[in-house]
Amino acid sequence: MLEGYRVWGARFVKLKEDQYLSNFCDKIQFVLSSNVLLTHFLNLVYSHFRYNHLFDGMALMHQFRIDDGIITYMSKFLHSDTYCINRAHDRIMVSEFGTVAMPDPCKSIFERFTSRFDILDATDNGSVNFVLYKGDYYATTETSFIHKVNPHTLETEEKINLTKYIAVNGATAHPHYDPDGTTYNMGNSYGKHGTMYNIIAVPPQLSDDEETLRGAKIVCGFEPEDSLNPSYYHSFGLLYLLIDS
Repeated sequence: MLEGYRVWGARFVKLKEDQYLSNFCDKIQFVLSSNVLLTHFLNLVYSHFRYNHLFDGMALMHQFRIDDGIITYMSKFLHSDTYCINRAHDRIMVSEFGTVAMPDPCKSIFERFTSRFDILDATDNGSVNFVLYKGDYYATTETSFIHKVNPHTLETEEKINLTKYIAVNGATAHPHYDPDGTTYNMGNSYGKHGTMYNIIAVPPQLSDDEETLRGAKIVCGFEPEDSLNPSYYHSFGLLYLLIDS
C-alpha cells in the first residue's frame, strides 16, 4: 500500500502500522548498512489542554535502518511515566519546560491553592536525545530520569534514575564519548554551599557489570560565579587535557 508521499526522493511503502519501507532513486545508492536513531518532541492535545512550548510534547522515537540502498523507517512513542499518566487521564498531569500541569479537577479550591506550593515532580519525557552508556541506548531529557530503549524495536525497557548511581540532580542530554568507551557528561548538584557544576564519567562496559551505570563517578566540580543563581546549560564542551590532568 503506497502512502503517497516522498521524502528526499524516496517513496515510502507501508509495511505495518508503524513501519515504512523506502527504495531510493537510482541516482542515490548506499553501499553501507546503518541503524540511525532519533528522538524529538511531538506536540499533543489532551482533550482541550495544549502544551505551551514546542519542547514540551511527548517523546517520539524514530529509527531509520539503512541496508544496501533500502531504508526501513519505524517510530514509536517513548512509554515514559509522563506519557502513560497523561494518556490515562487524557490531560497534562506532569509539568514540562514551559507548561504547568493541569490542576486536579477533583480538588477543592483550598487544595488547589496549597498545591501551588508543592514541589513539582520532574518529568521523565526523554524527548531531547539518545545517549550511549556502556553500549546501551537511552532516551534522555535534562532531568535525572533516562529510559533504556531497544534500538531494534524501539521498545521502552527500563527507567533509570541517575541520582541512584551518582550525586547529581540532573545531566545534559548531549554527552561526549572518549575513544576508550568512557562517556562524559555534565550535571549539577545542590548543597549547603549552593550549586556545583560536575563533570561525570561513566566507564566502558565491563564483562562483570550487573548494574546499568555501575562505576559512574564525578571527575571534578566547579562553582558558578553566583552559586545561588546558577546558569542554564543545554550542552557543554571539554578539552581532553583538562580531563587527563
